Amino acid sequence: DEDTAAMTAASNGTCQRAPKVSHAHAAACVMQSHVFRHLEEVYAQGQGLTVWDPFCNTDALLLEVLGMALGAPPASPAMPLPFTDFPAFDEVGYGEVVRSLKIEPHSGLKHLELIGTCNDAAAVASANADLARFLRTMPRPRLGPRSLLWSDPAESRSGETLALPCKVRFETRQVGVVP
Repeated sequence: DEDTAAMTAASNGTCQRAPKVSHAHAAACVMQSHVFRHLEEVYAQGQGLTVWDPFCNTDALLLEVLGMALGAPPASPAMPLPFTDFPAFDEVGYGEVVRSLKIEPHSGLKHLELIGTCNDAAAVASANADLARFLRTMPRPRLGPRSLLWSDPAESRSGETLALPCKVRFETRQVGVVP
């Protein structure tokens, strides 16, 4: 199975896909990193921040950075989460907390660029498909000032999805070539 194969170098310079990083593990890594502190610093200086994942076959890291930067909730309240099965779970209280959250996009969002590269074209295609799915399913405001972060579908290149307020790309690169 491609998704469970360990990353190994082959004689032709290609690699097999590594196991996918779970979104929970990716979120923990992003939260422990200093990516948003660095974004604050470069934004204050009028510069941008590029986050490069040279192994985008596990696109979860960049999609977690993107989701957090956009202020997207980490999961839909409609999703069945494991803790909702706990005997002491308070559904009403949980709903009140969820509705009280004021999640905002990062102030430096337009200065963020996310790049995922891999020498496996199938992994890059998978990462781009995951990005498209993320954009289709991500909750976003339809009205108000935060809705202006998103481009009109008519303005996007493909016309199929809304354009992001930051740059995100996944592409095929040979090993050792920096974007």
